[in-house]
Amino acid sequence: MPDFDPFGGNTSKGRDEYSYDSGKPSHSSSKVKSLITTIVVIGLLFFIVYFIFLYNAEVTINIKDTEGVAIDARVVISKDSAHNKKIATLNNLDSKTIRKGKYYYSVQKAGYTSITGSNFQLRKDKEISETLEKNIRLTINDIIFPKQVYSGQDVILQIDLENKSPSEVYNLDNLVFDGTIEDWNNFTVVDSYGNTINRSTISFQPQIQQSLLVKFTVPLDIDTKKKNTAKVRVKYKNDSESVDFEIIKEPEINISIKIDDEMVSGDSKSFKATIDNKKSDVTITDLTFTIDINGIINEDVASWFTLPRGEIYIENKKKIDELININIPSYARKEMIEGKIILNSSAFNDPKIFDIKLDITEPEIDFSIKLSKTNINLNYDVNLNTTNEEYIILTLTNKMDIDVGIDSIYYEDVTMKNDCSNYIYISPNSIPDTVLKNNDSEILINITAIDTNLIGDLVNNSRGCAIKVKYLHPFRQSEYLEDSENLTIFVE
Repeated sequence: MPDFDPFGGNTSKGRDEYSYDSGKPSHSSSKVKSLITTIVVIGLLFFIVYFIFLYNAEVTINIKDTEGVAIDARVVISKDSAHNKKIATLNNLDSKTIRKGKYYYSVQKAGYTSITGSNFQLRKDKEISETLEKNIRLTINDIIFPKQVYSGQDVILQIDLENKSPSEVYNLDNLVFDGTIEDWNNFTVVDSYGNTINRSTISFQPQIQQSLLVKFTVPLDIDTKKKNTAKVRVKYKNDSESVDFEIIKEPEINISIKIDDEMVSGDSKSFKATIDNKKSDVTITDLTFTIDINGIINEDVASWFTLPRGEIYIENKKKIDELININIPSYARKEMIEGKIILNSSAFNDPKIFDIKLDITEPEIDFSIKLSKTNINLNYDVNLNTTNEEYIILTLTNKMDIDVGIDSIYYEDVTMKNDCSNYIYISPNSIPDTVLKNNDSEILINITAIDTNLIGDLVNNSRGCAIKVKYLHPFRQSEYLEDSENLTIFVE
């Protein structure tokens, strides 16, 4: 029976089997060393992980223009605002891992505004996101848009622009419509009379301020409950102007104008325009009157009309009357004239148009001349070789309410004798320049044989003379009229 060993085994043979050479490492010592190595590796990995993930962070660049498009910009990251201690220079969409801390950065792109002096605290991965504006010197000073509009209405957006560039020319492509009107794609550019302007002809010249009128049609399916904004922005810039507006139901506005009349040259008359806004909840703030009228004979007919001026204000639930005054000049010619009165407002879907019919007649010219005698007998004295003298009065009668200008008074032969000039004398000093309204003027005419050698045969010695008065047309000062009285002179 083998010997029992309470510490090592049953027999000496057993002790021999478990004995070891003291020159070789023990099994437990290897385990210790392996454990230490594992701890060192874990510590090193921890240090690496800490350094990479906890001590550093990744920076990503994201630079866009105002339209949301990525642009090829350069970003410089530094430890100081003067960029003397540059850490990295990155292009757009690049990423780079750098040590955590406070940094400064600048963004540059040719043709765009630069960003300098911006800073950030890097504690974890970060995206540097910036929007750059182009160097465009077009600015929007103001926009004007109705405060209330309704579905289907044509509305005008006025944009007040200024091109501050000394040389650059901009156009309609440099403007962006935002807000509610962004989806109102069917717009036109119009002039102050509402006439459409070709978009390709629109330009904003250097160093010029100007207004642009853009006509939109309010969609029929527009949401009346949401907040509505009209916004205009310069493309590639943040420069913009905006106004809020309200969607309402179409107002019921009644307007009555009737201009269908006969008028005489020199007349004046007023016609009433009634604007009834009693059934509407909308206050009209921009009602304007314009006229479209032309005459064939009377080319200046539009100048006869005096329309209500400016933008007329009519409160809701109110009615007003405006006057259209017509002053027909005294020189107006007889003519039937037709035209239109046009009323515009942002409260109207379409302009309100009213016909004009004017039958212009000319006043009767009540101007006449009369000789106190129409037959004169002269007696020839053979011994003295003279004739007697006779005097007649030429009366000019003006029964009109307007003065008549006299151009000349003269005479002409109306028979074959052709010698009236030897018998009639009218002193130039006796001819008036004007015959006053509702008045008479008298001119003395001397009748005698001025040269008796021209009398001729006394048998059948008579001649017919026409005394003529040439005067200005009382209603058309560029024209002349003529009147005459016949005079017969006998020499016996």
